[in-house]
Amino acid sequence: MPRGGRHAGGADTAPSGIQGRPRNSPDYYLGNCGGDDGGSLLWAALPSVRVDVWIDNIRIAGSKSDATLWEAQVLRNADSCHASMGEGRESGATQYTFLGARFDHTHRAVSLSEKFVRSVCAVPSLNSSTIAEMEVVASRFLYAASILGTRLCDYYFFMAGRRRLSALYRGLCGRHPR
Repeated sequence: MPRGGRHAGGADTAPSGIQGRPRNSPDYYLGNCGGDDGGSLLWAALPSVRVDVWIDNIRIAGSKSDATLWEAQVLRNADSCHASMGEGRESGATQYTFLGARFDHTHRAVSLSEKFVRSVCAVPSLNSSTIAEMEVVASRFLYAASILGTRLCDYYFFMAGRRRLSALYRGLCGRHPR
């Protein structure tokens, strides 16, 4: 094991020799949310706002006015250090689009975004597609099926076909002789 690897308290060492903490480290999250480990009080949530953080999500609980007040405080602090917090953001939004999925918290529903549906509908004919284009199409269908909570087919062939297309595209296996 290289020096500074897994045994160095969870720090990762890049090939250049620079060490850094993993992004999903509790220290990373607690430091950014104003936890007990000495995170900046400028970023800390109000005592009436509870912030639950896990690897890929953040849940904020408390009164809407307190959460909105904390959000405004975080945005002011981000602006003061010229940090970007995203575009098209609406405070307290109950409907938003993220990664091709449309989330509606009012109706507790998830659907495909219009842009994602247009990209799936604009698929070129499979007869004239390259392997790379077919792999993109297969990935989009898999993603759409997972959001809609459906199966693409009753058999395993679709996943196996996508994996085979990916391997062909990367040159990991040869074509079958005819």
